Amino acid sequence: MDKNLLNQTIENLRKHGFDARLCRNQDEAKTLIAEYIIPYGSVGMGGSMTLRQLEIAQLARNHRAKVYDHWDPKLNAEEKMDIMRKSLLADLYLASANAISADGKIFNIDGNGNRLAAMMFGPKKVVIVAGYNKIVTDEKAAMERIKNHVCGLNAKRLQKKTPCAESGKCMDCQSQDRICAITSIMERKPGLTDMTVIIIEEELGY
Repeated sequence: MDKNLLNQTIENLRKHGFDARLCRNQDEAKTLIAEYIIPYGSVGMGGSMTLRQLEIAQLARNHRAKVYDHWDPKLNAEEKMDIMRKSLLADLYLASANAISADGKIFNIDGNGNRLAAMMFGPKKVVIVAGYNKIVTDEKAAMERIKNHVCGLNAKRLQKKTPCAESGKCMDCQSQDRICAITSIMERKPGLTDMTVIIIEEELGY
């Protein structure tokens, strides 16, 4: 782990208007995340392996929050869609990032756009949680990471019939199962969104 790169990333995120925090480990991060959960009645969640590893849905329920989690295996397709819509106006929205560059930019790719929409505008508070493995040097490295690492792993996890699920690398395919339809780059904190970025000094998620 490059401490200089981490510190540079935190510094530049703050310069760009983000409330950036650095946590040494998962326990420290969960304590901090709980502080954001407690004031709010409802919590929306983006699809995120990082949040699953941290067991954030259960953490929110432990603090008596109404949790909108479309990854709940008990939901049918219609119920999942309803949960995704409700997440757009949850009091607090939690998500991760596909990459964060050292110059203070946040990169994400989505198939449906529900996660990106909720991160940009709607919830009263947005918290982005990422392990140090998401940190990259610049925009080129961010897109390389997403296209040739993240998307393939997610496509495989979701059992999508895409070339990247087999090869692990983006083929810019035309598959109906393609999960990289929308790309967002947050160069600055969205103007009307209260946003915190938590970076954890551990490897989490894809």
